[in-house]
Amino acid sequence: MRCRVLEELIAFAIIMPLVYWAIDTLIRKKYNIKNKKFWEEANYVNEFHKSGERSVIILYVIFILIVLIYYPRIFHYSFIFFITIGIFRAFMEWKFERSSKRYMLSILFAVSSLIILIGFELLLT
Repeated sequence: MRCRVLEELIAFAIIMPLVYWAIDTLIRKKYNIKNKKFWEEANYVNEFHKSGERSVIILYVIFILIVLIYYPRIFHYSFIFFITIGIFRAFMEWKFERSSKRYMLSILFAVSSLIILIGFELLLT
């Protein structure tokens, strides 16, 4: 029983990034969104966006420390951080840089993080 769950987790961990990459590539080609280097991905549209993402990161670090110390079995809930960052980034990009269409990629990131969270929850319970 335990081995079956591990196999499903490994398969899920391999398939999900491939699906994400394929959809990301299709969106980039369809809407002509330029690839950025990894370190350029976090372009902030304004100071509120920058401070908002930093606040979420600080809360995430606190959350991870608490979870690792007191509740290690629910570590997969850390994907809530990625969902939050993705939604916040998508909103800021949509609000202030709508013409770049990068908000679509941020929405894809948030949705795929939600799918991963749900997948882990279903496989681990």
